[in-house]
Amino acid sequence: MKVLYRGALVLWLVSGFAIHAYFSRAAQGTIDAGQGQGISVRSSENDGAARQTHEAAWDSRMKLVGAFAAWAFLGFALGLRGVHLLFRSADRVSDVEKFLAPHRSG
Repeated sequence: MKVLYRGALVLWLVSGFAIHAYFSRAAQGTIDAGQGQGISVRSSENDGAARQTHEAAWDSRMKLVGAFAAWAFLGFALGLRGVHLLFRSADRVSDVEKFLAPHRSG
């Protein structure tokens, strides 16, 4: 069971790097698409192209926020088990100390 849990934690960490790499590349693609449109000097065309570029960047950011929120929630869920085990082991240590306390004095 420990191997599966450690594997899940490693997979969670690797997925965080993968999300970051994917969205970094996606953000570069959004910038490149905005620059490669051959925008003319007229302001009405500039406004439309700027609006499209802004909307694409906003969509990309919202997907990034959603992906990292899901990633963080999954990490929180994975971490709960580890924290729970730490508290259980701390409870066992105090139980052992309580058991040994009367025997130490005698």
